[in-house]
Amino acid sequence: MSSFRVALVPLALAAFPGAAHAQTDPVISVVHADGSSNSTSIAGVWYVNAADCAAPTTATVRVSTSGSTTSFGDRPQVWIGTSCDLSTARAGTNATCMQAQTSGTVTRDGTAYIFPLAALVPAAGATNSSTYDLCNSASQGSKRIFLMPETLLTGDPQPTIAFSLTSDLTAPSAVSVTTTNPSGDNSVTFAWDSSTTLAANDVVYFFAQPGGCGSIGLDAGVSDLGVADGGTGDAAVATGFAPGLRPPVDDPAFLDGATGSGDSASVDSSSLGLAAYGDTVAVGFAVRDAAGNYGVLSNIVCATRVQTFGLCDVEGDCPQGGCSVSSDAPERGDAIVASLAVLAGLAVWRRRR
Repeated sequence: MSSFRVALVPLALAAFPGAAHAQTDPVISVVHADGSSNSTSIAGVWYVNAADCAAPTTATVRVSTSGSTTSFGDRPQVWIGTSCDLSTARAGTNATCMQAQTSGTVTRDGTAYIFPLAALVPAAGATNSSTYDLCNSASQGSKRIFLMPETLLTGDPQPTIAFSLTSDLTAPSAVSVTTTNPSGDNSVTFAWDSSTTLAANDVVYFFAQPGGCGSIGLDAGVSDLGVADGGTGDAAVATGFAPGLRPPVDDPAFLDGATGSGDSASVDSSSLGLAAYGDTVAVGFAVRDAAGNYGVLSNIVCATRVQTFGLCDVEGDCPQGGCSVSSDAPERGDAIVASLAVLAGLAVWRRRR
């Protein structure tokens, strides 16, 4: 499975009012619960998602303090709020700034600090803790994170590194595939309900189980060997691969990939596991949003690889996969080619007369 990718880009370090030794341009990155990470932000927003919140000790945020003139200690204090400064932190009112639960959870890698997501949420039971909890569905959204030195010395200006994280815990809407009996040669085209509104940066992914059409009543009528069998030669669709359920992300039994953000897509036959003519594959689709949340599966359809000759079927039937001759009647395609050859020969004969 190609893991979803979410990343953070450098954000200017912010010092609270009056602080000395302000930091600039920290290198910040997120490693999500599925292990994915890269260096490209999503429209300038740094996300954590529902899967991260389900495994908050696995998802991590890495903050570099390279170039800093001040040590933040082995475990810098982490504060969350709309405005954090030394006086607010000392007041402990939890109105605009409160401390997170960082004890024993932060690790250090050279000049960088690595925080599990669990260390970036307010201590359980603290006043107003839900307001600043990234993983609280009622308060999901952007939160400001402040790092301060491990020891807050009375009267000593304290440098602060500040950055924002945005939690998105809401799954995107499902699509409904409208293509019936999709087929094609080197690629297969699928379309889904255009009334499904995709948000900015949403991407539709396919999930495919090669030869899995035997029990879903959508088999095109041939087994993986191209033998007419009404679907009895195909494997049953996998348990849990059904409309309305979570897609099989990272399941090695399935093939998958991004198709784009439109309402249709052509997928290479090789990507679907369609190696030979007559091969079938059970295919479902799910939307992944900018934060990396997946919506539920669409209806499951059965796609078939058929041989094409670049012409419409002799019966005038052009399937969804393009103008083609179905794989169960190659002799009809041969007849077309032979007819064209005869016509070409007659034309040459007439010119020579």
